[in-house]
Amino acid sequence: MCGIAGFLDISNNNKREEILDRMIKSIRLRGPDDEGCFIDGPIALGHRRLSIIDIKGGSQPMNSALNKNFTIIYNGEIYNYKELRNDLIKKGMVFQTNSDTEVILQEWIHRGKESIKELNGIFAFAIWDSSSKTLHLVRDRLGVKPLYYYINSKGVIFGSEIKTILSHPDVKQEICEQGVTKLLLPLHKAPGETPYTGIYEVIPGNILSFKINNGEVVKTQNQYWNLLQGFHSMSFSSTVELVRDVLLDTVNKQIISDVPLGSLLSGGLDSTAISAIAQKSLKNQLHTYEVDFLFKNEDGQEIANRTEDSVYAQIAAKSLGTKHHKYLLTYQDLTRKSLREESVKARDLPNGIGDLDLSLLSLFHSIKPTATVVLSGEASDEIMGGYRWFHNLAAVESGTFPWLADTPAHGRLHQRILNVFRSDIIKSLDVDGYLKRDYDNALIEFTGSSSNKLGKEEHMQFISYLALTRFLPTLLERKDRLSMSAGVEARVPFCDHRLIELVFSTPWLHKSNKGIEKVLLKSAVDRFIPSEIINRRKIPYPSTLDPKYSTEVRKQLGSILEQNNHRLGELFDLKKLDESVLADEAGSFISNSSAELALNFDCWYNLYGENVNVTV
Repeated sequence: MCGIAGFLDISNNNKREEILDRMIKSIRLRGPDDEGCFIDGPIALGHRRLSIIDIKGGSQPMNSALNKNFTIIYNGEIYNYKELRNDLIKKGMVFQTNSDTEVILQEWIHRGKESIKELNGIFAFAIWDSSSKTLHLVRDRLGVKPLYYYINSKGVIFGSEIKTILSHPDVKQEICEQGVTKLLLPLHKAPGETPYTGIYEVIPGNILSFKINNGEVVKTQNQYWNLLQGFHSMSFSSTVELVRDVLLDTVNKQIISDVPLGSLLSGGLDSTAISAIAQKSLKNQLHTYEVDFLFKNEDGQEIANRTEDSVYAQIAAKSLGTKHHKYLLTYQDLTRKSLREESVKARDLPNGIGDLDLSLLSLFHSIKPTATVVLSGEASDEIMGGYRWFHNLAAVESGTFPWLADTPAHGRLHQRILNVFRSDIIKSLDVDGYLKRDYDNALIEFTGSSSNKLGKEEHMQFISYLALTRFLPTLLERKDRLSMSAGVEARVPFCDHRLIELVFSTPWLHKSNKGIEKVLLKSAVDRFIPSEIINRRKIPYPSTLDPKYSTEVRKQLGSILEQNNHRLGELFDLKKLDESVLADEAGSFISNSSAELALNFDCWYNLYGENVNVTV
C-alpha cells in the first residue's frame, strides 16, 4: 500500500516544493520503501510507497510513456490488473512496467471515467490531465482506501490521511460543534464527512473532478457505483453455490503478492473461511495471527483471557494446517503512552474505543516481521446479517441506526460519554438530531424519499445498506490507519464488489433460512472449515478483562487532571471526570470509555499543538 498527497493551486505560490515535501513526510509510515513527487504549473503530486507488486518498476508519480498529458498517484491494489493489462496489449497498448498502477493509467487514457467500472480492487488515486487542466480524485466502491480533500479559493488540497491536509499551511486545524458530535459517534460515519471543519472524504464509488476554467477551479462529481434496491430470484441452493464461487475467486485474486502474506485468524467464521481458502491455494504454509490478553489472577498466576475466539483459533489453525502466531498483550503493553500516541496520530482523531485501537495496533506491529500483507474479514457481517442487532426486532424497527438503538440490552455509548462533558457543551450538542438527519438522508439515498414505507424484505435490505454505508466505514478506517501505521497492508475479500452486489440483492429469507445465523455463508464454506467453527456463536472483537488496565487508565488520567497545563476543560467537566470517571467501577468496557476519550483528547491536544482549535 501507499500514501498519496497533493494540491491544485492556481495562485502564484512559490513554496510548492516545500509544502508538498511536508505533506509527503506526514504519511511516510504508509510508504516506507520509496518517495516521489511531480510539480508542473498549478499541480503538485506526491507519493509514498510500500512495495507489494512489481517492486522495482512501480514507482510513482507515473507518466504514460505514450501520452505525457496524464500523471497518476495511486494507493491500493487492483486484483484483476493482469486480465486488464492483457486486454490492453491486444488493443496495441505498450507497457513499461508490470505494475497495476500503469494499468489504471492506460485504462484511463483508453476509456476515461468508464474504465473505473472495470477495476476490481481497493483504490484511491489522483490523475492529472494537463491537456484539459483537470484533476480527478477517484475512490473505490466501499471506501476501503481513504482519500480526503479540502477546497479553498485557490483550488483543492488532498491526501490519503487527514494529517496530510493539515500539513498544508492554508488549512486550519479546527473542529466545530458538529465535529464534536461526530467524535462522540465512533461507530457511525456519515458518507463524505469528517470532524474537521472543511475537510471531507471522497464518497466511496465516486469521482471528483477539479477543472481550471477561466481562472477558477470548478468541481464536478460523478457516481460510478451504488447499491441498488431489488432482489434476485435464485433459489437458496443456487445462491449458496454462487457465493462460494465468487468468494473462492476473490480470495485467490487477493493472495497475489510479491511480499510475505498472512491472514488474521480469530477462530470466527469469516477469518477461518478466508484463511482456509487462502491456505488451500497457496504453495507455502500460510501465516495466521490472533491476539489475546495476559494478566495475573488474585493468586499471582499469569493467565490469558481465554476468550472463545482463542480456543477456536487454535482449532482452526490446526485443522487448516497454518503456521499460527498467538500474541499475548499485558496491561503494561496496552497502557504505554507511546502506543496511545501512535494510535491517535494514526487516526488523526481522539475517538478510539477502549483498548480496541491499542490492541489492534500492537497486533499489526507483531505481524510485520513475518507478513507485509494480511487478509481480514470486514464486511461479512454487514452483508450476511451477522450482527445481533440484525435479529433484534426492536433495534431494526427503531427508526434510527440499529447498532445505536437505545434498547434495554444496549444503551447508547455516546450518551454515556456525554455525561462527563460540561453542561453548556451538552446543551449545545444535538447528537440525536444529527443522527436523525443522517438516517433520513440514508433513506432518501436508498428509496428516493424519506417518507417511503418499506416491506419487510426491503426494510432488511435497507438495514444492510445502513451497515455498509454508515457502520462498515468506521471499521475500514480503523483497520487501514492502524495497519498502515505498522507498515502492513490489510486486504478485505468480503469487500469485493461482486460479492457485495450478490449478497446485498439476496432476500433476507435466504440469509435467515432456518433461523441460522449467517446461514448463507456457513452453507457456502462448510466444506472448507471445521464443524466447530460452523456451529459456534459469534462474539465481538476481544477486549482485555484485566482490572489493572482500568486502574492504570484512571491513574494516567488522574495524573493529567492534577496538572494545570492540560486543555481537557475546554470540553470536559473536570469535576465529573474526577468524581464520576475515576471513581467508576474498574473493568467495565463501557465505563472506561469516558476515561479513554479524555486520555485520547489530551494526547491529541499534545500531538497537534496549540494550532488545534475546538469550538462549540
